Amino acid sequence: MVMDLRWYQKEAVEAAQDALKNKERGVIVLPTGSGKSVVLAELSQWACTFGEHVRVCVLTHTKELVEQNAQTLSRFLPSVGRYCAGLRKKELHHSVISASIQSISGKSDQIPHRFSLIIVDECHRIPAKEKGLYHRFLEEQDLRCMQERGHGVPVIGLSATPFRLQSGKVYGKDRFFEKLIYEAPIRKLVEEGFLSDLVSYAKQDQPDLTGVRIQNREYVAGELEDRFVPLVPTHCSSMVEKAGDRRHWVVFCCG
Repeated sequence: MVMDLRWYQKEAVEAAQDALKNKERGVIVLPTGSGKSVVLAELSQWACTFGEHVRVCVLTHTKELVEQNAQTLSRFLPSVGRYCAGLRKKELHHSVISASIQSISGKSDQIPHRFSLIIVDECHRIPAKEKGLYHRFLEEQDLRCMQERGHGVPVIGLSATPFRLQSGKVYGKDRFFEKLIYEAPIRKLVEEGFLSDLVSYAKQDQPDLTGVRIQNREYVAGELEDRFVPLVPTHCSSMVEKAGDRRHWVVFCCG
């Protein structure tokens, strides 16, 4: 199936292709709702045109995102597998694999091939300094790629929020990703109808956060949740009143 990309999705794919040709590890920033999964599907499809030997791994951190990405990939590619303990699937003999980092990290010796391209969805999850599951897996793949090709494994990252509170941007000097290669202009996407504009309503009830502790520059989640729980009935009523005619809702919660 041929993808009909929006103009900014096409620009993002072209930027990724240029970065890969230059052996650069770059980050694409696309806002929530703009179709990141379509971009990673187009990149995967493009990579697979280089031959039957090509293997692509799309990494993310939750089983829900693994399945969501797999479903989008399957719309455009004939051979898509899932590697995720939470889904009870460990399918490796496919051209493209949608994988959970928790499940696949440390398993490179069990994978019958090296990956030709790794796409990291929600790439802001990769820590800037300390080494965790992502670094372990990518270093394993780097080693296999170096042995066969003489260079590290090609990697592209996608995110809507390419920064971490503790360490700043996920790209740049001393970061895993070298640079930002594309960022979609949110205001233009709203103006053209690809994204909904935001309307803010004042809430009557606000939580009293006095005394809630802060650790690592963030509120302690459990204490924050305790302050919000009593307000849930009021806020739910407000949501129904203000948005009862909407087809889709997104609710952000602290616990």
